[in-house]
Amino acid sequence: MADDIGFSNIVLNTNFNLEVARDYFSYQSLNQPLTDRFFSYLQEPIMTDKSKWFVYKLENGQEFGCFRIKPYNSPVCAAALRDLVVKKTIFKMSELKLAQEYMRIIAKHVVQDWENVAFLTPAGEVEGETPYSPENAYQLLMHSDPDMNLSGWIVEKAKGIV
Repeated sequence: MADDIGFSNIVLNTNFNLEVARDYFSYQSLNQPLTDRFFSYLQEPIMTDKSKWFVYKLENGQEFGCFRIKPYNSPVCAAALRDLVVKKTIFKMSELKLAQEYMRIIAKHVVQDWENVAFLTPAGEVEGETPYSPENAYQLLMHSDPDMNLSGWIVEKAKGIV
């Protein structure tokens, strides 16, 4: 089942359609109780976005991490970017504040997940993989080495997703 899903975002399918369910159940084992068959139908994942996984490699070819990225032109991201333009005009944001808010949008609406990303502690040590969260994504985008250009790479990949 996981091979059919790929890496896209999944949700529980709660749109119960009796005819679809009847077709689905006809292919299931008849030895399985009806309630189990019904709940397995409700838990079948459906695709909800066009996100894709990309591996970020450093200049020396070493893999830094794997990022699940949504399209730059997704409706939610596009709305957030439009709102940012309005906020910039109304609040007369500085360039620094504009860049920070832009990175918040990218961290929240473009970066959706990651693997093999670890933050350094203040002592310079790695304490295992850092879990993805929009706040962690923002910290990574704002505080990563400027030579990495990770944020530019993420935006470039997001713009390339059709």
